[in-house]
Amino acid sequence: MPDKLERRALDFVETADLPTFFEPEGAEDANEVPTSPPDYQKPELAATVGSQIASFTQDVDPALREQVANAFLFAQQAADKRIAATPDATSSDWYAHYTDILSRIGWTMEERTATVREFKGSAARLHKAIVPLVTAALAPVAGATPLIVQVLESLQEMDKDRPWITLFSHASQRAHANQFQIAHVRAGSTGPRIKLIAFDLDVERSVTQVLFAKFAANNAELLHFEYSLSVNESVFKTVAPTIQKRLEDRVNSMVMEIEI
Repeated sequence: MPDKLERRALDFVETADLPTFFEPEGAEDANEVPTSPPDYQKPELAATVGSQIASFTQDVDPALREQVANAFLFAQQAADKRIAATPDATSSDWYAHYTDILSRIGWTMEERTATVREFKGSAARLHKAIVPLVTAALAPVAGATPLIVQVLESLQEMDKDRPWITLFSHASQRAHANQFQIAHVRAGSTGPRIKLIAFDLDVERSVTQVLFAKFAANNAELLHFEYSLSVNESVFKTVAPTIQKRLEDRVNSMVMEIEI
């Protein structure tokens, strides 16, 4: 029988509102997005999860990798539903919902920082601004930086003439589509440890997707949050099967392996 904490988390997952799911249409260019579901057995793995890149070290159990990816997607979807009811909500509001939902399913926020910087220039310059931020954020995490940076640089190289690809096309219906997250997941002594880097680009004109997508802006603000999280495995393993069941109609379309 679940204890009180596990029961409360399970009740939340069972009753949380999710957006109505519509099967997304295929990308115009088959090279624009990853095309296969993740192979969770790989020694190291990087995948897109909705509007997020998630990488897993080889010491994270394959079954747990899938559960963590599902949790990321569940939190995004539930945050989307919450924010849709508040037309004047900000990106910070979305991230507040996103992290609150993670906390309700057994995740603990241990550290959070936020930084805003002015950005001027092209999408290619934006890429060059993001990679050092990711590298610096993951520098204290042993073995974290090389795979993530390799993924970002590999994606940029997919098309020399059009390096900013629409990686997150399946999440493009979000009201604040200029948001994306990069997560690194590794094993810890008491459960998985997650470093989450969340970005928001505030530009003068609306865009379909910002990360790896072309845009035109002379002035923009790049806001990024850094979170360190741990997972209560007892609570999380209780809710993981229900999360998977609630996402059955969308996982195959919104979680894809990144092959580099």
